[in-house]
Formats: sequence, C-alpha cells, structure tokens
Amino acid sequence: MAESQSNEMRMYYELMFTMMEYHESDSEEDKAEGDSIARMLVTYANIPLLIRIRACMTLACSSDDGYVEWAQECVRLAEIAHGIATTPGQEARNAAFPGEAEAELLDDARRVLQWAEADYAELGGYAGDEEEEEDEDEGEEENEVVAAETRREDEV
Repeated sequence: MAESQSNEMRMYYELMFTMMEYHESDSEEDKAEGDSIARMLVTYANIPLLIRIRACMTLACSSDDGYVEWAQECVRLAEIAHGIATTPGQEARNAAFPGEAEAELLDDARRVLQWAEADYAELGGYAGDEEEEEDEDEGEEENEVVAAETRREDEV
C-alpha cells in the first residue's frame, strides 16, 4: 500500500514539473497543454498542497476565463501552506529556514493575483464577456427595430 502511494506521489510531482515546463514555454500549444495538466491536477483530492498551489497558479496565468478566481484560490492555499509551515512544532521539518519556501510561494501567489486583477480591470472583464455583451446589445437593437416596425404597422 505504501509503495502505491509513493508511486502516486511521484506521478503527481512529475505531472507538476511537466506542467511547469509547458507553462514556461513560448509556444501557445505548450501553454495550453500546461493548462490542461493543471486542470487535471486540481481534480485530485489527495494531491499535496504545493502541487495544488502550483496548478492554481498556472491556471491563474492562463488567458482562459476564471483566471482571477484561480489566482484568489492560489493565494488562499498559499496562506494555508505558510500557516502550517510556521506553526510552532513544525520547525523540525525545516529547522534552518522554517516557512521560507512557503513565504516565497505566498509572495509569488500574491503577485499573480495582483497581475490577474490588474489585467481583468484593464480589459473590463474576461475576453469572452465582450462577446456576450455584444450579443445582448444586438438582441436589444433587434427588439427595438421590431417594436418600431410594429408601431408603424399599427399606425397604418
């Protein structure tokens, strides 16, 4: 049983490293593959917190709708990880620098959230939101045209 859990953890870490490698690529295809791996990783309930944070961070850096929410989740999880690492009694785990890695991860998560919120504000929403608004505007214009034609017919 322990060996299968160990193999499972190795698989999760290997997927995380692959996801990060794809995410750092200049290729849009590779970035999409990294996003796909990240989406898959967040569906597993028993992945280590570090991997879940990295997967959320990858999705927060994607261009898909929901990146702000992924950034918020990333910060939430990084705060939990930092809290665990700096809890008294945890120092033995990393006696030299308790919580240092988690503090860096939390800083990274907060920077990603700032970027995501600024990007969202600059764009005025997600990229797909504009199309929906345009469709709504077109529908309203069509309704106004039909109403005007109906009034003209009633007058005649």
